[in-house]
Amino acid sequence: MADRYCLVSSLYGPGTTACWYLIALSVFISWTIHLKKRTTGSIDSDFIALLTLPAVAAGHLISQIHTYSGRYDEMITTEDKFLGEYLAAIEASLNITENFFPIALILCSLAILFRNVRRAILVSLIGSFGFSAEGYLFFTTRSPPYTEYKQGNFTRPFLISIASTMLAAVGVLVVFGVSNIGILLSFYFKRMAVRAAATPSTNRPVDRETVGVAAPSN
Repeated sequence: MADRYCLVSSLYGPGTTACWYLIALSVFISWTIHLKKRTTGSIDSDFIALLTLPAVAAGHLISQIHTYSGRYDEMITTEDKFLGEYLAAIEASLNITENFFPIALILCSLAILFRNVRRAILVSLIGSFGFSAEGYLFFTTRSPPYTEYKQGNFTRPFLISIASTMLAAVGVLVVFGVSNIGILLSFYFKRMAVRAAATPSTNRPVDRETVGVAAPSN
């Protein structure tokens, strides 16, 4: 069993993953309990660290799928021990990208609730990148009509294990993304309208007494 995980990167080890979950908890607390941070929309080091690991894992997942040496249609169910090592490495990246989905949904909802546009955009981008990587694995390892199959050689079920769940997740992501874009655009245009109303017009006539210029004598 130990040989199966010889190709798994230490980046996805239990220590790194535990620290990442603690960072996610720290970000959640600062976005909900901290009265100043939850409304300022600041981008701090904890938030950047939270987004870095799933972004790296998604890119790594795409790279691993691209360099896989076996048949894609047999990747999940292969009995080859050598290819099983590659599959274990793929599963490690897949764990991080999929575990980030619920975190991204919660944080994006909080960002929209407190009208933090930059936070919502960053979380949505990384979440969409991870989902795209998993979608790439889903459509690479099977062909239409996308029949169902069990989790195969994975140690846990993923979205890609059930075709209907994966396709339903795509629909939910599309609806959630479109609604978020609409909400963010409404916040943006409302903010621009408020700024435009607060900006004094330069076309108004200047009061000579106010600026201290004497009126011309007759």
